[in-house]
Amino acid sequence: MADQGKFDGLLQHIERYAGQFRDAEGPDALGANRGFGLGVYEHPEYDMFTVVSNGVRFQQITSLLPEEFACSLIAEEQGFARGLVHMIAEASVQGGEGLEYDRLIRFPELIIPESRVQGVLACPHPYLSDEFDVFTDNAERPVLQLITLIPLLSAEVDFIAAEGPTALQQRWSDQGTNLLSVYRQPAV
Repeated sequence: MADQGKFDGLLQHIERYAGQFRDAEGPDALGANRGFGLGVYEHPEYDMFTVVSNGVRFQQITSLLPEEFACSLIAEEQGFARGLVHMIAEASVQGGEGLEYDRLIRFPELIIPESRVQGVLACPHPYLSDEFDVFTDNAERPVLQLITLIPLLSAEVDFIAAEGPTALQQRWSDQGTNLLSVYRQPAV
């Protein structure tokens, strides 16, 4: 289990980049203790709510650094962000394995049918400073990685499988794709 003291200041770190803390869901919100909770943050400039897991870092998970998961969507879709973070955090806790950047997680079926979301891509946050992605201790040593989950539409999942995540990220950049909505048009 990770040393709690080395994560002092994590809430302030998340608020510095993702915005003001707005809501929380405890680890037992769905009944039994799932080993993590969820925090919701509202960005002061963008129509963006970021849901961040809280507690995955204390679980027995194989990863380069202890991890928490984040997903940012527009205000009306923050419930979807909660669901995606919950799903991935739960799978990591139960499976004992964290995520690395550029990892595609394909869902066997559409999880938000009207949106065509069929997976997520683990990556650095596309809109926040690079400093958001890694939390450091007082000696500036990395002690935690925040893995952002980008919802992927069916066509994007297939594109990554064929071309790789870097090719899709380049398409997103070239087209100025708004990654904050699950109802966006696919970039491919």
